[in-house]
Amino acid sequence: MQKLLTGLFLFAQLSFTQLSRAEDTPLQVVQKLFKAVSHHDSSATAALFSPDAVLFSVHSDESAPALSAVKWLERMDASKDQWLSEFGTQQQESGTVAHIWAEYDFHLSGKFSHCGIDSFSLLKTGAGWKVVLIADDASRQVARHTLCKSVRRAGE
Repeated sequence: MQKLLTGLFLFAQLSFTQLSRAEDTPLQVVQKLFKAVSHHDSSATAALFSPDAVLFSVHSDESAPALSAVKWLERMDASKDQWLSEFGTQQQESGTVAHIWAEYDFHLSGKFSHCGIDSFSLLKTGAGWKVVLIADDASRQVARHTLCKSVRRAGE
């Protein structure tokens, strides 16, 4: 399975570079990533990452193990019926380096799961902006964050 996903990841890097064109801004790349994840489109998602991208997610015990983009795509493919909503994005960019800070709500099977912050680091390559690092702080405790806007709106 990992070889298949690794092959898919490399194929996506070569075949779907139009998803992250040189004229796309870093924010547009991150918005495409949110859309691709919400649609379970692993090919489109993989095309937005650099081949050696790393993801970190802070757990409730405050550990933050590293996860390769390939492993993350495996988990995404296994997860069904999810919905991800981003809002409140902030962007910093200087030359070939960019950072996006995005608040999000995550729903699974139609119910709120958690909310938090996604921190994206991107580098501008010959194929356009690519995500090289994602770190997220997810919380199931709505009161912990000033975020969780959709949860507060829905009265959950």
